[in-house]
Formats: sequence, C-alpha cells, structure tokens
Amino acid sequence: MIDVDLNDSPQKVFDLVDAAMENCELSLVDDIADQVFGDGTGNTSLDLDGLAIAVSRTGTYGGLARGTDSQGASIRAAVENTTGGVLALGTMNTHMGDCTVARKKPDLIVTTRTLWNRVWERSQTTERNSSEQTREIGYEAVRFNGADVVEDSHTTAGFMYFLNTEMFEWYVHSKWNFRFRGFLEPSNQQLAIGQMIVWQALVCRGPRFNGVASGLT
Repeated sequence: MIDVDLNDSPQKVFDLVDAAMENCELSLVDDIADQVFGDGTGNTSLDLDGLAIAVSRTGTYGGLARGTDSQGASIRAAVENTTGGVLALGTMNTHMGDCTVARKKPDLIVTTRTLWNRVWERSQTTERNSSEQTREIGYEAVRFNGADVVEDSHTTAGFMYFLNTEMFEWYVHSKWNFRFRGFLEPSNQQLAIGQMIVWQALVCRGPRFNGVASGLT
C-alpha cells in the first residue's frame, strides 16, 4: 500500500501495478510449467498430476492402481526406460515404436536443452544445404519419425518424453478460471494482498500411448 501511494503521482517512473502484474504473469507461467512435469505431490498434493505420474508404469493414477490386469495395464505407460546412458537416435526410434499402436503414435517429444542439442548434433551429419548464395546451417526445429522434438527448460534433467498429445486434456473449472478475488488488506499491516484462484487438471486418457526415458546424457 505504501509503494502504491508513493507511486500515485505525476512524478511516477512507471506503473507499479502493471509491473507487478507482468511479473505475476511470468511467475504463474513458470509455476504451472513446473507442475506439468511434476508428480502432483507438491503443495500438499494440490499440484497438477503432471507427466511424472501420468507417463509412468508404477504407482496410482486417477485413483487407480497400475498393474498387469486389464484395468491396471491401460493406465501404464508404454515404456519407462530408466537405464539411462548416452542418447542415441536408435533408442529414440525404439521408444517411438513402443508407444505406437495401430495409427496412434507420439507426435511430440519433449526433453531438455542439453538433450535437444545432442539430437541436433546427431542430425547435422545428414543435413543438406541449398545451393543459394547464402548458406544456412542448422534449424530451429527437429522432426523425428513425424514427431516434433522440442526442448523445455522445465523438463527434469536427463528426461525425454514421447507424447501422444491426442491423449491429453486440460480441464479448468468454469467458476474458478484464474478468478481474481480482489485485494485484501490485513488489519495489522499497511499493505494489500491479491488472490487469484484456479481449479485445473491435466488428464492423460491413454498413458499406454506415451513413454519416457530418464538418466540420459
């Protein structure tokens, strides 16, 4: 409140509220992205059930225990390779096949910047440049067996996810869709606190069409 009052004058350097909201937006994106790759146990289990639990062959998902019976097997990932080691295109090809059922196959491969760089380097030897005067080296995106290979700074180190995006849905409650409850002023402090609430869930309808490898270098 003090900063707001001090900033409420013709001499203000910049809009304090706009700056704070921009910072809030960037932080919110970061927080949600972290949860997308998490297992849902953070924040007293109020975090999203992210990829760490959705794309797995153990534990429970959606209140169901993963197992070998028809029900348990349907929510197990096609592959969860924890062997690790040096990344190889052959391994990626194998895991793409593990996750493919009929015409359904992964269309998105998400990994770290370090592993994305390795894919880039291993693909460079087969690159063909045009004969134009200005030669281009490298590329911004990689396609592997029809899937886009992308990097995300929030991906856990050493991980690579093979995802069929058709199997994922993001649900947001209509009432609590980033609803701002307004500013609240504590009785014993000269400040204001804003609260924004969202009820959301990331749901994988078919874990068996997805896979993950970890411990990659």
